[in-house]
Amino acid sequence: MHAMELALQGYNDPQPHLLARVREHLAECQDDAAVCLVCLETIASAEAVWYCRGGCYVMTHLGCAQSWARQQLDAADAKTIHSLGQIERDPGQAPPTWACPKCRHEYAASAIPRDYSCFCGKVAEPAADPWLLAHSCGGTCGRPLPGCGHPCALLCHPGPCPPCPRMLLASCHCGAASEQRRCHSAAFACGAVCGRQRGCGHACSQPCHAGPCPPCTASSILPCRCGAQVFKNVQCWERGTRSCSKTCGKPLGCGAHTCALVCHAGPCPACPLAGRQTCPCGKTAGRAGAGCGEEVPPCGATCGKSLPCGQHTCEERCHAGPCPSACRAWVDGTCACGKTSRRTRCGEEVRCDRRCAAMRACGRHACRRRCCSGDCPPCEEVCGRRLRCGSHRCAAPCHAGPCRPCQMRVPLTCACGHSAHTVPCGAQRAAAPPACRQPCAVPAPCRHAGGDPAQRAQHACHYGPCPPCPLPCGTRLPCGHLCASEACHDAAPTAVAEYAAPRPPPAGGAAAASGSADRSVDRSGPVSAAAEATERAVRDGQAMTPCPPCMHPVAAPCLGGHEVRQLPCSASGPYACGAPCDKPLACGRHACALACHAGPCTPCTRRCGVARGACAHACPLACHPDACPVCVELVQQACHCGKSTLSIACAQLTGQESRPDRDLRSCGAVCLRTLPLCPHLCREPCHGGPCPGSGTCQELVTVRCACKATKQRMPCVEARALLARSGREPRVEDGVALRLLPCSAACRAKPGPARPEAAAAKGPAPPDEASGIPAAAGGPAAPKPRTGLLQRAAGEGGAVDDGKKIGHRVARPAGPSHPPAPSARELRLRQQRQRVLVRAGLLVAVVLLVVGLALCLTRLLAGADAWARRAWGQPGAA
Repeated sequence: MHAMELALQGYNDPQPHLLARVREHLAECQDDAAVCLVCLETIASAEAVWYCRGGCYVMTHLGCAQSWARQQLDAADAKTIHSLGQIERDPGQAPPTWACPKCRHEYAASAIPRDYSCFCGKVAEPAADPWLLAHSCGGTCGRPLPGCGHPCALLCHPGPCPPCPRMLLASCHCGAASEQRRCHSAAFACGAVCGRQRGCGHACSQPCHAGPCPPCTASSILPCRCGAQVFKNVQCWERGTRSCSKTCGKPLGCGAHTCALVCHAGPCPACPLAGRQTCPCGKTAGRAGAGCGEEVPPCGATCGKSLPCGQHTCEERCHAGPCPSACRAWVDGTCACGKTSRRTRCGEEVRCDRRCAAMRACGRHACRRRCCSGDCPPCEEVCGRRLRCGSHRCAAPCHAGPCRPCQMRVPLTCACGHSAHTVPCGAQRAAAPPACRQPCAVPAPCRHAGGDPAQRAQHACHYGPCPPCPLPCGTRLPCGHLCASEACHDAAPTAVAEYAAPRPPPAGGAAAASGSADRSVDRSGPVSAAAEATERAVRDGQAMTPCPPCMHPVAAPCLGGHEVRQLPCSASGPYACGAPCDKPLACGRHACALACHAGPCTPCTRRCGVARGACAHACPLACHPDACPVCVELVQQACHCGKSTLSIACAQLTGQESRPDRDLRSCGAVCLRTLPLCPHLCREPCHGGPCPGSGTCQELVTVRCACKATKQRMPCVEARALLARSGREPRVEDGVALRLLPCSAACRAKPGPARPEAAAAKGPAPPDEASGIPAAAGGPAAPKPRTGLLQRAAGEGGAVDDGKKIGHRVARPAGPSHPPAPSARELRLRQQRQRVLVRAGLLVAVVLLVVGLALCLTRLLAGADAWARRAWGQPGAA
């Protein structure tokens, strides 16, 4: 490919568009940019192709070319059948042909492409070789060049052969000079005067030129054609062309008549009256030997000459002059379509008003002519079908068969506009821009732009942003270090606009009239706009960006001198390490608690915080040098009886400040704690230690006999004494019946199923579980005492009273036992189980509802289907 380009560079073609066509075909095959004009698909290097040898050299897929040829031949056969009403062609009829889809060069029906060969036609089925041009055999072309017949010296190539490059000795147009020139430009003008002799005798005064010499413009005196008049100052080339417009008047050969022609050149014609004469109709001849001056009169017979119609004769008497042009004979005339007949004058056309209903050759429109003879003319409508390109419509007259492919070509250019080629209209949407080997024209705006070009990275012409500069910055910073950026950090060049497929050309535009890229390609690429924007940014100082901060590591101590770190050079100044300062303050008690800082520490503003003996509170005053005052913090402390919470100064509680006149933990209210051996409450004021009235309680309690018939109220201390004498624990509990009294005579005399005597006969009753005294005979068993709640209340120091508050608890009256209250965890688990059960129930209800709705809908659809079948009478309705 490069060898072909070098060979083409040596040509000096006076017609540059020829070489442009060769280069365009080479570029298409090199970059796989060739597009099939029939299917508008890209032609790969390994696909079989066909190319037109009629002058356009268009390349299509071999299969597409075969399909195109068969479609045209089928359309021609259909047209023949439609117009002639016969399937086979007449021997004298022209054979069918098919045309190239681009240049319309006609090929015979036998020339349907069947074989795939290289461009020069020497090798069939050329193998794809990545080192050769696609579809090329790699050998010398050898095709005869037009004009000279020399063989083409290029390698096998697509498109037309370039002009002949051979050197030969060539003469100028006039033959006065000779020089070595290339064969394709052998004809040249030397610039001297031509000097060749013309037919008039004058020499040609024009510069050396090709072809015959122009007419002689020398002034002369020339006669007219008949010589009767002479013209002055007439150009020499007008010799024999001037006429005097007079009758010649020269005597003819008979001597009796003169020439009646207008001024003419050459001899006069013979006398028209010479020879034997006849009457005007030619039936009666004159006498023998009569001269040209003797005329024969009309004979009076019927003229009988054939009229212009060719079917009838003139019926007038023999007459001089021409016969009448219009035949007046009556004939039976038939119209052109053959459906109407009537009597008419000969020569008059018979036409009816019936319109022809036959389809024209296009197969789309009817003839619609009045009284058509059957040879319907070609359709005059515009085809108007949308072409395969999708942007234009067929502008040819309405026709049968496939439309001719769109003849417009769309130019594709690289970003800089140096490389360009054209593709068929419709293929530009999938085609890529041509590859360009020219360097990108967008200047580099970075600081390396003025350096050695060999060190800068050059890149080829492209669309989109330019690659960044790969060179390191290397700028010397004010600190003395070099910029550590591995790549140039200056602004990138302005990006070239992204490639966008060009719009299809308008119908009938310049692209349709010419397939050459030189006439339709805009060479001003988008690189120019990007280059101007980059240069503007350089002029405005927006391209150079400052270097980033220096990151070279240097040793730097902190402000307080606690540590030394390796910091970047740009941040190597004094810094705060974040650790506490810890320098002793002027107070002598505290150290500076500020973070690492520069300069002297601030005066101490912290609290004293010194512990004061047994007190747990620190001194709340500001830092001071003298002794700390007593603690005045209030401490929450419960009173002795536990009913109140007192606020006591810390100094009084810890003994820093004594108050011997009163008990600090006494709230002053009645104690109301439960006495140790009875359920009664202490009535003394709130006090510390055990309650003083535990052995002298005078509260009244009820004491009964064993049968509960006798009862007595006595002080609590006496009841406890009776318990002690009976051998039981001297403890009186609330709700426990005290059966300490002996039964009286009235109790024994009282009738009943359980008398004491019967009980005595059965045996002694078991001792009471609480007092240890045997139960009275016949009396009911003593109830089990309730000791848990009252004992716990008494042990905790709370007072017990029937139905009243005892500290933070309430003593419940005797009665049936209650189950323990559930804990918080059990309540949460119970609630979670309830929520799960509720959700499960809801889910089951929703599922059942959906299933029910589905069943109902199925039944409704089945009923509707059955009704529709019955209504339309279809089988299976039952």
